Amino acid sequence: MDGILNTLLNERQLILIAICRYLALDAREKTAHEIFSALTLKGIELNSKSSVLYKYLRFLEKKELVRVKIKGKTKYFSIASQNDYEQIKIGKEDIPFLEILKKSLENYSNLPLTDELNQLIQKNKQLKDFDYDFKAIELDSTHNHIHSQYLSFFYYRILDSETVNFEYKKFENSLSKEVELEPYLLKEHNQRWYLIGKRATKQNDDPNYLTYALDRILSIHWEKPSREFIRDQSFNPEIYWQHSIGLFRGEPEKVTFELKNDHMNNIDFIKTSPIHKSQKIIKLDEQWIEVELFVYPSFELVRELRKFGAKNIRNLKPESLQL
Repeated sequence: MDGILNTLLNERQLILIAICRYLALDAREKTAHEIFSALTLKGIELNSKSSVLYKYLRFLEKKELVRVKIKGKTKYFSIASQNDYEQIKIGKEDIPFLEILKKSLENYSNLPLTDELNQLIQKNKQLKDFDYDFKAIELDSTHNHIHSQYLSFFYYRILDSETVNFEYKKFENSLSKEVELEPYLLKEHNQRWYLIGKRATKQNDDPNYLTYALDRILSIHWEKPSREFIRDQSFNPEIYWQHSIGLFRGEPEKVTFELKNDHMNNIDFIKTSPIHKSQKIIKLDEQWIEVELFVYPSFELVRELRKFGAKNIRNLKPESLQL
């Protein structure tokens, strides 16, 4: 079983498994010092002066795998349930899926999950003799995003809730600036990657999140130490961008326009591919429909509307939106 786990999991995941195994040995509650000593005996060396062990324990607690009790000033940890982390197996029936998944993710070769998938295939002997020479899914993305090599770095800093430092330069600015950020999300939009996060200050009560395009990051300050931050658990991308067309946010408004059908079948297209989930359509006649949206009226919305042809849109409101 250990061989399969070593094949499937990265170092961080293996440490989590080791903690669960130790806590599941018996019903006795253990202290962090006992867990640290047990990991050391297993050859897992953690810095005794850092908070990394508590970071792992908090993660397991959030996943409801570990229970925590406080007695006096000491925390005691115990396994919450007998989970199924020992049941991971790879069968021959899984091989076609893994191979096709690998080929389908070729355009995202810089994502950490593709690295782990490649390691799984390379390490597992029964996968080496099998090959599907085609893709089942083609993802709409360019092969070479600028600075996509940073994805792994930011990805693991997000998972570990650690700050990042980098040099950033906007297109419209002549000078760059140094940024220290609490990273929350990597988001792809229009074949560009963006890093979403909050300003890294000791007293950060700003509810707003900032967006940085990876292609405008000049360099990462690898030498600067990171610090752990407490992640805002209320952050939910689905809610945060619920009224947005793309990345930019603001107060949503009622947006209406009339759309004419043409040789490109605009009406069928917008019905089957809505601009936004709030979209409502009213048929006016055989050639025109009225479209209603409840969104933030940004330039990204204007770009979407231009795809239908400026001559095919009339009565666009609010009037501040200009095609």
